[in-house]
Amino acid sequence: MAKKLNVTPLHDRVIVKPAAAEEKTAGGIIIPDTAKEKPQRGTVIAAGPGKKDEPVTVKNGDTVLYGKYAGTEIQIEGEDEPFTAVFIRAPWITEAGPEVAILAEVDGHPVLAREGRILVASFHPELTDDTRVHERFLQLVREEQGVRA
Repeated sequence: MAKKLNVTPLHDRVIVKPAAAEEKTAGGIIIPDTAKEKPQRGTVIAAGPGKKDEPVTVKNGDTVLYGKYAGTEIQIEGEDEPFTAVFIRAPWITEAGPEVAILAEVDGHPVLAREGRILVASFHPELTDDTRVHERFLQLVREEQGVRA
């Protein structure tokens, strides 16, 4: 018999039970297991209390849609609008020397940094439609080419 686990997500996090993958198409074609896509719809099974002045607006039992890679909004130095960062394995930069400029943080931990012509991120900017981190990288390349010319 399976044990029930009592989990309460922190802050604005939610736990979602994904909906079952479709077994066949609307036209009746059976989809093999290897071709089934991970559903991006599910049911909320637990919700955190929210952040200060930002309550969570979903509750247990709500059906929600979510992105394939959910992101965390971060503020990047020099940018007016927040950037949605997608973290997969590396949650933050653990050490940075005195010459390193920290460009973005999550909960006080560096996640985007620059030292000279090197730009590092602990998230995956290629998994979003926002190109600003790539544009910064290209600007570094252009600056480097200008120095060599």
